[in-house]
Amino acid sequence: MTIQFRHIMLMIKDVPAAVKFYQEGLGLTVLKASPYMAELDANGTKIIMHGAENQAEVGGSPILSFHVDNLQETIAKLESLGASMQGRIREPSFGKVAAMRSPEGHLLSLLQLKAAPQQTITFEEAIAYTENLLSRTDLEDAQLQSEITNLVKTANGARGFFVCFLTGEWQLADNPSPAIIQALQAEPEAIADLLVKNLAMSTAMAITHRRNDDPEQASGSDRVAKRTALLIEKVDLLEVRAIAQQMQDSAATNGGEYAAFLEKWGYDAEQKQAIATKLQRFTLN
Repeated sequence: MTIQFRHIMLMIKDVPAAVKFYQEGLGLTVLKASPYMAELDANGTKIIMHGAENQAEVGGSPILSFHVDNLQETIAKLESLGASMQGRIREPSFGKVAAMRSPEGHLLSLLQLKAAPQQTITFEEAIAYTENLLSRTDLEDAQLQSEITNLVKTANGARGFFVCFLTGEWQLADNPSPAIIQALQAEPEAIADLLVKNLAMSTAMAITHRRNDDPEQASGSDRVAKRTALLIEKVDLLEVRAIAQQMQDSAATNGGEYAAFLEKWGYDAEQKQAIATKLQRFTLN
């Protein structure tokens, strides 16, 4: 039985504010950060913060996440030591997932990965799957392409893939291979909106970080924007260009399809202008 500790997970309402709290208040090192996901180092222990979908996910016990090679055997061992199951074992197509509580009540997440995801996957599990996928050195290009195509078919799978891919320390993110580009091109409707939103959000956040005199965070947002722009350029999809046009129009006029999105994040005139400028070369015009 093989068990590998991965990280401590915290569900956060405001990720940038939480990063500031743990970095400035407790001296943790920020490894990577975006508006919706951050990875910090606490003397060798990885803490991952994810933006919560709703208030109910915020707070509570931190989640200790483990990858296991035999879920049933691990559950039996932990139950013999006093742990208890929280709900049933879930079996999405990418593997088996169980939640347990330790004898002291702390929440544990156990994930036994399958070869490739197909249908149901959570945002957090998609990030973990992508991290595992990009870390592998035994995959041929055709297999990598197939894995990514299957992953981004679902909304959570696509979200998790882009968060991990765009913010992580991956050489492939700075020079994406044909396999990755072709995988994304196979699912234009799944990726178009997310690519444009990622470019808009990272562009705006870079301005916010510079206003807050935080060049390190600004550099991280710049890197996400650069990587996203490169993906948009390489996939060269009409669906992406159409949404880029809509986002640019909303940023320029404060109306249109993405006005509510820009208002939700509170972007001001300078940020909207930067978004419109960044999107100019990707529009239909």
